[in-house]
Amino acid sequence: MTDPNETGQVKLNPEDDGHLDVSRAGFSHLKDAIRAPGLTVDPAEIDRSVADVRKRLAVFFYKQDIPCLWISFVGGTGTGKSTLFNAFCGISLSETGVERPKTGGPIAYTHESCQVEHGFPFPDVVMDRPGKAEAAPERSLGRPGHLTVFTHHRAGWSHLIILDTPDLDSVETENLASVEAFYLLSDVIVFVASQDKYADDVPYQFLLKISEDQIPCFLLVNKTHDITKGEILSPLQGQGTVFPENRVWLIGYQISRDEESISADPGFSSFVQALLGVVSPDRAKAFHRQEQARRARALSNKIERLSELIQRERHEAQRWLAELNHLFEDSCAELIKAEKRRFTAESRQHLQSEIRKLFQRYDPLSGPRKLIRQILSAPFQVIGISLGRRPNHRKSGLSRVRQKVDLTPVLGTIERFNRSVLETLSPQRKESAFSRMLHKPDMALTEAEIRAAMLKEHDKLDQWLEKKFNDLSRGLPRHKRWGIYSTSILWGTLILSFEIVVGGGFSGLDAVLDSVLAPFITKGSMELFAYREIKAVAKELAQEYQQALRSVVKRQKERYEKALLDFLTEAEDLETLRELRKRLQHFT
Repeated sequence: MTDPNETGQVKLNPEDDGHLDVSRAGFSHLKDAIRAPGLTVDPAEIDRSVADVRKRLAVFFYKQDIPCLWISFVGGTGTGKSTLFNAFCGISLSETGVERPKTGGPIAYTHESCQVEHGFPFPDVVMDRPGKAEAAPERSLGRPGHLTVFTHHRAGWSHLIILDTPDLDSVETENLASVEAFYLLSDVIVFVASQDKYADDVPYQFLLKISEDQIPCFLLVNKTHDITKGEILSPLQGQGTVFPENRVWLIGYQISRDEESISADPGFSSFVQALLGVVSPDRAKAFHRQEQARRARALSNKIERLSELIQRERHEAQRWLAELNHLFEDSCAELIKAEKRRFTAESRQHLQSEIRKLFQRYDPLSGPRKLIRQILSAPFQVIGISLGRRPNHRKSGLSRVRQKVDLTPVLGTIERFNRSVLETLSPQRKESAFSRMLHKPDMALTEAEIRAAMLKEHDKLDQWLEKKFNDLSRGLPRHKRWGIYSTSILWGTLILSFEIVVGGGFSGLDAVLDSVLAPFITKGSMELFAYREIKAVAKELAQEYQQALRSVVKRQKERYEKALLDFLTEAEDLETLRELRKRLQHFT
């Protein structure tokens, strides 16, 4: 047995005869983990493949724990399938008739010691146990979604489960699903056809499926009259189905179609003898191991196909993400260009005017203290900062700059970015869940979200600017009131730099700072050092602000990335599939 707490481990136990040790919990979690955005394949195809693999794996586990051999009678309406089933069992269990489909759900005949329910692979199927077959009050029609189990105590059949299934050509989808499910459990198929219906499309397609899956099959052609095995096989061979003649039995047409007359038919008697010889108790263990190997091969092939589909999706997803990043980089580049153009058009003239006013009032030959203070305070009065204010008023300067932030360029950039994504990266399958997700209105950042993101970035810049100011002003004498080392002048210059940057003045930053700082440079080595320090901080501030603009657009990009990744199978889940396939191949 396996540890139910395992989450994906697959082990082969060489001491366990015919058993593949695979964590059942390990693959069950992949029900939701294996998915696809539909970039290369219809996601529904992967969903169907996952469902098929999970179902086949559940059957594989079940057959390991319950090694009974399942013999399933399969056929279309009116072929006499249920009559032949009853005749084989030697007791009337399943209702018969030709006017309409009689079997509404599968009916099983098994030994009383066989625990059919234990680990049953189809949890939606309800088990009905009316009791012993000999005591059955009447024939059963079976019920959709149920498995009706009649028991017996025949020692020679303790390893067999004989099953009558709903009609292949039933119009009830639930019946068809039931046939498909119990088909996976079957170790032997008894395919029942009639002389007038054996080459019909639905039975033929199912017979072709049995042949492709290499399930041991016995073909019973019922109600025959003046026809040979060769004549029966000729149309099938003409359509590409190779069926061995020694697995075909003809049951002659009889007026009385009850179980007793069928049992007396030489063709039927020969069939029963041949089938029981193949599944005899002394051969049952080897036969079961052979069938498990067949299931392992089929399951391995299914997993290989599923892995290929997933890998194609993952590969295309990488290309999709690279293209998304390309659109993001282009959008950010255009945003920075737009910001520079905005400064050139709207801000440069205003700032130059303010600087000229400053120089007009500045007289370096004048000695009066009042004039010096006027000169020093002029640029900061323009931006709302007074030299006489206390440091705790720095927040008001930052707040004033924040109020001048124009969201229009960022809003326009994100709108164009979203449009490019939908035009360029939408999957071709518009009906896919991922495509619908991309086109949802809430996929795009709202103006309120963009504003909140921009304010958050401003908070980071405010903190960054405060730290830079504290680093530069550390150790300044308290009595120093003028010159570049004045804390008021230092903070005012940083605020002015911030205002230039927010206005888009990335390219004109040096020229503006030179104009502002020139009156305070005494050409002393310390003054020149401070001058270079302030300019370096201003340039770094410009880079930080550009990153802030990019980060807002990046939020939109990350929303698309998350949407894709939510529809993509993780690498470790794909590896779990591949590891399982390796173990299955080893098992075979």
